[in-house]
Amino acid sequence: MSSVLPQWILRIIWTQWFHMQAEHYPNTSAQWLYHHRDFSKHDIIFEFRDCFGKVELVRCNAQEFLTSPWAAPGPQGGTMACFVQSETETNIDLLDEPWILGSNFFWAAMLRLDATHRGDRPIPGQSTPYIQFAPQRIVRNGQKVAGPWDLELHAHLPPRMQATLRGQPELLV
Repeated sequence: MSSVLPQWILRIIWTQWFHMQAEHYPNTSAQWLYHHRDFSKHDIIFEFRDCFGKVELVRCNAQEFLTSPWAAPGPQGGTMACFVQSETETNIDLLDEPWILGSNFFWAAMLRLDATHRGDRPIPGQSTPYIQFAPQRIVRNGQKVAGPWDLELHAHLPPRMQATLRGQPELLV
């Protein structure tokens, strides 16, 4: 599932991130865009607020959020960006309305979903459900210090699995 975002946010992504003309913004709900842009040196910072008003910031790589991890089919190459816009045009003041972050957010930031439930019932003695975010970048004084692979999140896995996860088939031999 793709992320469902307000139209005004998608228009900003369309024009300011992808440098597309505003008049070429598609009128359909799904926004597919083939592109060759490199966002790997850019971050997106999400601000999550819980029901008590506590704010948590989650930083992720813009490349992994704005584009698919797979190459686009066909001779033009590049990658694809896919978002779904909300059905109605919303005002910028309606930031409290919930929006859906889809698989592109999962690729960019999530590490683990611990449901601790069987069906709709909690398992007795277990903690409440939670989502653990993967550290994406350590930034100090505005400079990237480390990324997810530098942090060795998978150091406990056997070398063969590490090579597969890192996309390094030459290590599988």
